[in-house]
Amino acid sequence: RKGPIMPAYTATDSWSAAITVAAGDIIQNTGRRLLLVCPVTPAADGDAVDLHPDQPGFAFDRATSIRVRSGSRLEGSFKIIRGL
Repeated sequence: RKGPIMPAYTATDSWSAAITVAAGDIIQNTGRRLLLVCPVTPAADGDAVDLHPDQPGFAFDRATSIRVRSGSRLEGSFKIIRGL
């Protein structure tokens, strides 16, 4: 059996391109910076969910597209865990 696929991403202070996620996929903050995760297009801070470095991440309950940015001017990093 294959394990989960976990592509890694870098978050800047600008919104990322759309990232497609499936129901059950998990986003995990792997850096030291706050991340903003937005399922709305166009992405906006007011519609985003905060994902702190010390949080375990969260799972998506449906397929959607997200955009992610760092909560500061410094880069952050995250993974999307797929296929669990």
